[in-house]
Order: sequence, then structure tokens, then C-alpha cells
Amino acid sequence: MPTNLQSLYTSFLVNTIYGEDEVPLEQRGDGIKVRYIPSILNYIANISNKQFIWGFEEPENSLEYKLCTKMAEDFEKVYSKVIQIFTTSHSPAFISINNTKTSLYRIYKQGYQTKVVSLNKSDQGSVHVLNEELGLTKLLQDQHEYYLKRVEEIELQKRELQILQDEIATSRKPTVITEGKTDKMILETAWSKLYPEREMPFNITSCDLEDGTSGGGAAGCGILRKQLESVRHDSPNIIIGLFDYDQAGMDAFKLDKNYTLTEGYSNIKRNKNGRGFAVLLPIPEGREDFETTKNLPIEFYFEEADLRKEVDGYSLGLIQPVLQAKFMGVIVKQFETNELQYAQVESNTKTVFAEKIVPTFEPSSFRNFDMLFSIFDKIINDQV
Repeated sequence: MPTNLQSLYTSFLVNTIYGEDEVPLEQRGDGIKVRYIPSILNYIANISNKQFIWGFEEPENSLEYKLCTKMAEDFEKVYSKVIQIFTTSHSPAFISINNTKTSLYRIYKQGYQTKVVSLNKSDQGSVHVLNEELGLTKLLQDQHEYYLKRVEEIELQKRELQILQDEIATSRKPTVITEGKTDKMILETAWSKLYPEREMPFNITSCDLEDGTSGGGAAGCGILRKQLESVRHDSPNIIIGLFDYDQAGMDAFKLDKNYTLTEGYSNIKRNKNGRGFAVLLPIPEGREDFETTKNLPIEFYFEEADLRKEVDGYSLGLIQPVLQAKFMGVIVKQFETNELQYAQVESNTKTVFAEKIVPTFEPSSFRNFDMLFSIFDKIINDQV
């Protein structure tokens, strides 16, 4: 074996992938080089008939957090199957490993002695002591958990986006995509109430396509934005994305540089290839206050009496927040309001509202939707 790291890197003719190119390992940065050390040692262990014990000092050194997390997973799930590993670490990626085959010790100086204390992760007291000793580690561990959660959310969005793309590919009609599944339900009911004798000239689908997902909100906006930005010039059908008139919807409506506002409209964007369109929920007459508060989900197309209707004990949940008045950044007054433009819809009541309550409304309750369907019609017939 080489006696120093530089000799180790030059002893192996290893090319690493960098984009579409291959770059020799010795020409990569310290982080990539460090990442290869356990891989090389693991290879040696697997082709040898000897038993190996590793002593690995702070494997996270020189690694960005994403690579550190992947390395920790490899230590736990790959290398430790054939190798006994002892490692020191300050990284939450390693400290947060939690299984029956991994032990955690707190090592510290007390006077002239070195103390070694076994930590049980179910013992919150001992974990707290460790966090105190390491200072920022608790904060980093929270960030690590947040990072893993975001990775899971991104993977879910990728799956939903693929399902959505597959569904669109099999459709011959123009497709309207909503942020959430309840938006889809409401639009379909609105069409059947307004035009009972007329076949819908487009399909409606939503970004909420997997069981157990919440859909809508920032997640639905993100998937819808990605889908619109991936519309190809040779798409067999027109794709129309519908965004709620709220902060999340307005942020997603910005899209990339391929989308520009349609002349004469402030709420319709067109892809330069002419196959993708984005529509920001238009403000109905009499709803100007909702434009000011940027708080117009599709549910607020109905009158307040409809929104507060109960069916079999079910109703739409509306939360009225406490408003604040500030002067020079200081809160000088707090007050409650019953005005609908400030209300927030409880997400866990949206489905029952769309499924049970909306179908009971008279056709007149859907009059604001006529303006929205007119926009879809103009887009499909190339009038915008």
C-alpha cells in the first residue's frame, strides 16, 4: 500500500465522471479524492480473504454535505457488512445513523483523562449532553433531517411529474392542469353545471396524482411549473397550466424565459413554441379585494353563502387570522376580521367540499367560472 495520500491517488488509474467528460482522480478536488478512499479500501477488502478493521478519522473532511450524507449511507449499508469500522466524526450525517449494529460514543477530556461514554439515542439526556459538547451539531442535525425530508419530497415530485407526463402523452385533447385534485373536481363540476349538454373540449388533470399526497400549495405549483417548462415544440396537444391567485401561484407563474405574457392579458403566458400556456386565475368582477390581498384560490369563485353551506354535517373550513397594524416595524394593534378576502381555507376540508358540497350548488353559483372557461376556449382556438 502507498504510504501517503498523493501516492494512493496516483497509484490507481481511476477516471471520474464530470458532466460528459472523464477526469483523472488525481486532478479532482480534495472532497472527491477523499470520497474515493473508502471505495478503494472497500474494494481491497472484498477481493481479500483477510478480515479488515478501519480506523477512519473524520471522514466528512473536505466533503460538501450531499457527498457526506452519501458516504455515511455507504458506511452504514455497504462497507460495514464486511468491515469493522471505527470512526470519529462531528457530522450529523454520521452521528444520526440509527440502527442496532451502530454504536455511538461521546469521547471527551476530563482533567488529564480521556472519558468514553456510550450513548443511547433513546436517552434524550445523553443526546442533549452530546449536543451541548458539539455546539452547532444540534442545529446541523435539524438541517440534516430537513435535507432528507426535502430529498424525499423532490423524489415524490419527480414521480408525480412522470405520471403527469405519461397521462398527457396518451391524451389527444388539449389538457388543463391544476395545482391540486380538488381544483380538478370543482372545474369538472362547474362545466357540467354550466354546459350540461356540451362535451368538455379539453381534459382536466391535476398535479396531485399519487394516493396519500396532499397536492396543491407550493408542491403542486412546483410540479405544474416544471411540467409547463418541459412542454416540447412537438407536443401533440396544447397544455394549459392553471395557477391559483396567491403568493405561491404567482411565484410559480413567473416560469422561465420561454414564457412571455400574451398581448392584452396580464394573467396569460404563452410558450414561444405555442404548445404550452399558463393561466393565473382571473379575478372575477366584485372580487377586487382578493386581488389586493393575493388570496384567491378557486374555492373563492363561489359566494360566501355557498362557502359556508353544510351538507350532512360537512362544511368548508375557513380560518380567519388575526391581523396586525404596524408602525415603524412595531405592532401597534391587533384585530380580528370576518372578511373573506383574508380567510384561509383549511386544506383537510377541501376534498369534502369538492366532493359533497359543490355538486349541490345551483348553476348560478358557478357563474364566475364562465370567464375562466372562456379563456381556455380562446387558447385552444388560437385566439390569444
